[in-house]
Amino acid sequence: MTLASDPHLDLDFALDCGLRAYVRAVSTAVGTGWESCSVDTGTPLSAYIALDTRLPGHLDCDVALLWHEDRGWSAVLETPSGEDLTLAHLGGSVVAEPRAVARFLTRLRAGEQLPPRTLVLTRTSAELAADLGPYVTEDV
Repeated sequence: MTLASDPHLDLDFALDCGLRAYVRAVSTAVGTGWESCSVDTGTPLSAYIALDTRLPGHLDCDVALLWHEDRGWSAVLETPSGEDLTLAHLGGSVVAEPRAVARFLTRLRAGEQLPPRTLVLTRTSAELAADLGPYVTEDV
């Protein structure tokens, strides 16, 4: 028996698996565990990594990394009022190397003033799935 496969479902599955694996790799690179992560595979794709750190000048605020399929990574302060304040955008590739995200965070922790972000190129769903694919392993 041959089963027909819906290409949209295949793409959704590839994006879901790829994003989860990618966020896991980034969380490892920045020194957090998977339990600190949240992934939203709706439209648009997004992810959140809670960080166990404080930044100079913002000692009363929690810090998180946010990922968005059109903007890539950004660092935000989670203020006591519940409003998130974006501190900086990584820029570059939407699917930045996990080590690049870790270096971005290291620079923020050091209090370094980061330059304005470079533009992130919008990717099609198929291109994004291809970019995320290398992070998927059989144990994910």
